[in-house]
Amino acid sequence: MRLERLFCKRRFFKCFAVFILLFMAWMFISFMMTINDEDFPDDVVYDIFIDETQDDHPHVPLDQEIMEEAARKKSEKRYGSVENVDPPDPIILWWTEFTLEPGKSRSCKDKRCFFTNNRAFKSHKNLRAFMFYGTDFSPNDLPLPRQKHHEWALLHEESPKNNYLVCHEEALNLFNHTSTFRRESDFPITTQHLHSLKWLESDVYTKTISQKNRYQQQDGLAPVMFVQSDCDPPSDRDTFVKLLMKHVKVDSYGSCLHNKHLSHPIEKPLEGMAHKDFYELISRYKFALSMENAVCKDYITEKFWRPLMVGTVPIAFGSPALH
Repeated sequence: MRLERLFCKRRFFKCFAVFILLFMAWMFISFMMTINDEDFPDDVVYDIFIDETQDDHPHVPLDQEIMEEAARKKSEKRYGSVENVDPPDPIILWWTEFTLEPGKSRSCKDKRCFFTNNRAFKSHKNLRAFMFYGTDFSPNDLPLPRQKHHEWALLHEESPKNNYLVCHEEALNLFNHTSTFRRESDFPITTQHLHSLKWLESDVYTKTISQKNRYQQQDGLAPVMFVQSDCDPPSDRDTFVKLLMKHVKVDSYGSCLHNKHLSHPIEKPLEGMAHKDFYELISRYKFALSMENAVCKDYITEKFWRPLMVGTVPIAFGSPALH
């Protein structure tokens, strides 16, 4: 009798579970049958499709016409239509939103150009050039088909790790003009973080070896400092610093291998790195680990120039051009 009761209970629960599943399936089908196309306007569907697909799967190529139509509608929503805007000057269009400039004419000596990031100008008769910001450049989002009279220009001032595509010759060959950290660039910005020779030769923060020794003895400072919050980058600098710490005392102020705190007002990396108190702190050390997050020819940032300016020896790792 007990076995029969147990068997009946199990069969009852199985039947009940099947009933619940069938009921839920019926409810779902009924709901889907009530949805009309009007509930999802074309622009909403395309916007959602493109935004979510590109964010989640940036490598998935989307239909070019759908992408351009969605981009045009987004552009008109943000800046308005360009039907009543007809700039007489040559138009330079930021295809990647770098300046957030909806439209403005600027002079360069005796020349004038109309700069904008409004993609609605893509087919304008006066369009002459497309500008791309290296970090945001994507082969899945290009102003195609490319016209013969349209020139493409690249500005890439950030780390090579931000976009490996623009480190390859095949990608660079797409552009008529380049402005990057490479000296071979048309408009090189290799020394963009070097303010001036006068700035570099300044002795405002410079300390003598005796003074640096005093800071080590009285304040307990290490001979070497390390300040980074971008941990485990492609250059693998953290591994080197870990090994160095086994043999030499290193004060690490950033979130990477952190063992020492930055005080107010320089505790925030972005706001504090150009503060005079930060320069003063670096000047008290004999050495500073000036290690880039990526190893690439001519990629030299403020990590190298800043210690030199305050009289601290940089232990550099990054551009092979540094000797």
